[in-house]
Amino acid sequence: MKYQAIILAGGSKSGQLLFPLCKGQTKALLPVGNKPIILYQIEMLENSGFQDVIILYYHEQIKVALAFYNFKINIQFIKVNEESDSASALLSISDIVKKDLIIFSCDSIVDIDLHDLIDFHNTKRSSITMVLKEEDLDAKLGKAPVSCNLDDTYEIMLLAGDQVALIVNSDECKEEIQIDKNLVLKFKNLKLYPNLFDSHIYICKNQILELLNRFKSIENFKDDLLPFLLKNQNNQELINLFKPQQQLFERNPFNFAINAYKTNNYVRRINNIKDFYQANYDSLIQGDKAIKIFRQSIYHEQIIIQTQAKISPDSIIGKQTEIGAKSTVIRSIIGKHCKIGEQVKIQNSIIFDDVTILNCSTIINSIISKESYIEENCNIKQSQIGYQSSVSRGQNVIEDTFSSV
Repeated sequence: MKYQAIILAGGSKSGQLLFPLCKGQTKALLPVGNKPIILYQIEMLENSGFQDVIILYYHEQIKVALAFYNFKINIQFIKVNEESDSASALLSISDIVKKDLIIFSCDSIVDIDLHDLIDFHNTKRSSITMVLKEEDLDAKLGKAPVSCNLDDTYEIMLLAGDQVALIVNSDECKEEIQIDKNLVLKFKNLKLYPNLFDSHIYICKNQILELLNRFKSIENFKDDLLPFLLKNQNNQELINLFKPQQQLFERNPFNFAINAYKTNNYVRRINNIKDFYQANYDSLIQGDKAIKIFRQSIYHEQIIIQTQAKISPDSIIGKQTEIGAKSTVIRSIIGKHCKIGEQVKIQNSIIFDDVTILNCSTIINSIISKESYIEENCNIKQSQIGYQSSVSRGQNVIEDTFSSV
């Protein structure tokens, strides 16, 4: 394979918007459809014929967890500094990777054809290709459809065909956008896209690693590197850096180009609580509207369902989980090795692995993180309970967020 696959899964900054779910555990291992998020990228690469991938990580939990899977793809783990961000983490591979890069953020779940993406990148002779989803902004204001990311931010872009001329984050844009007249002179047929969502999947030339070595102040790929490159896209030194060696003395000019690969397929980033909820609910959709990347059997083998327990068909139950007598599970996901007591009601909720919920408790529209312990007669609604947390007997937890770690 011409490209080296990289999954960015490290640094202490990762998961800050997912509190308390990432308190004591790493974002890459958060479950979506009872499967760690990072598995979606690994399986996509396997299915596309990639033979190896480098995972840039900080938390040892990732190496430990992935050791239990029998992957076809070879995984090389490289540990990064705790404070590393998406661009600065790439410096750790600058001396060992000589291929062009295809970069994944560990929190992105996408349903795209990687071969089609690579063909687009090669055909456009891109220096960098971004994978973007065109969003329905009206839907963000109301009940979002499956395809709409719930993060309030999005990218406003000026494109000339597929080439990116300008990126403005919606947070930075108040009433108007200032456009340099040189952009208008350079690019023809500029079109404004006010609703593009960045999946944080990129293909880029290997020279990007040399650039990062030169400018070590660049820390974040999206927020620092892309604006830097767009601002300096006419700089001759930058153009020469990315120009193929055999074209250095050709008369036809080489153009540094960042291109946008726009897709209508499923794209969601799990970088906030709302999108974490929605991705899991997306995984429960069945029938004709089921999302291909989530298609799986709803029930695992080796689960124990006691007398008169009821589980709705749009729920997912992990292996070696026990559902107690007269308990009900409605449109929910329960992980592996969980113990659910008698007369427990679980509705529209996500229960991680190794959770215990004792008799007569109610869990509605909530998340219970791994290895948590919920005692009898608890009432938990619209809440997020962090890793290894305990809820005392008879406690009401309403619209709350907490972690014992």
